[in-house]
Amino acid sequence: MDPAERQIRTYNCKCCDVPVNWTWNFVSRDGSTHAAYYANSYHHIGQPHETWIDVILGTWGQSQFDDHVTFGCRVGPTTNSAEPGATLVQACLDGSGGPMHGTLLSREAALTHPRLQDFWSVVDFVLANDPTVNAHLYGPASVRGHEVQRGIPWPYPEGVFPQHLGMIVQRTIMAGTEPVRVVTHWADGDWTVADGVNDPNGNAGIACVEHLLAADETFTTLASMPPGTQAFRSNPGEPWTFEAHTYDE
Repeated sequence: MDPAERQIRTYNCKCCDVPVNWTWNFVSRDGSTHAAYYANSYHHIGQPHETWIDVILGTWGQSQFDDHVTFGCRVGPTTNSAEPGATLVQACLDGSGGPMHGTLLSREAALTHPRLQDFWSVVDFVLANDPTVNAHLYGPASVRGHEVQRGIPWPYPEGVFPQHLGMIVQRTIMAGTEPVRVVTHWADGDWTVADGVNDPNGNAGIACVEHLLAADETFTTLASMPPGTQAFRSNPGEPWTFEAHTYDE
C-alpha cells in the first residue's frame, strides 16, 4: 500500500451528525495491484468505535470488471469482547457499489466464496497499516477506559492476572479472524499473544488481558505460567502444552 495514494474524506453521519472518516487505497501484492478497500470509521454518539470495510478483489489495469467481487465486514466490539472483532456483512451496505465493485456479496455468499481468505488477509493488512483505521479501533488503552501496564512482576497475587496487565497481541486476534494459539511469557515479564499461523512482526498492538479473558476463559490458566515459558495449542478448546522458551539475539 502506497501511503501517498491513500485518500481520506470526512463527512457527517446521517443518523447522529457526527464526523465519519472515510479512507480508501489500493493494496499491492508482488508489485501489482491486488485489491482496493474503502473503510468508514464511525464515532456514533454513545456507541463504541466501529469501522465498516469493503474490499474489492479482481483483475486490475483494464476497463472491464467482470471478475471483480466485493466483500464487506464490520470491525468493532462484540458481545463477547470489548476488543474489536470482524464480522462479515453485505458488501456496500451504504449503497456505494458501482461497476468497479463487480458482484456485491451477501454475508451468506461471502462465507462460501473461494476468495474469502484473500479478503481477510486484506482486512488484516488494512487494520494494521491504515493509520486512520488503526487509531480509530486500536487507540491508546486510556481512550478505551483505563491505562494498561506491561511487565508486571510475576508471580501474580492469588495466581490471577493483574486487572490492567497489557500484552502484545497479534492484530488477527484483535480483529477476531484468528484464535489464540501461542502465548509467550518472556523472561523480562512481557507477554506476547499470537495466532501461530501468520507472521506477527509489525502486525501487533497492545491489548488489556481483560479482553483476552473475556474472549477465552481458558486464558485464566496461563496466569501461573512463569517467565521464560511458552504455551501453545493447535485449536481453541484444546489443552495448553507448555515448554521452556528462550530468545537468542
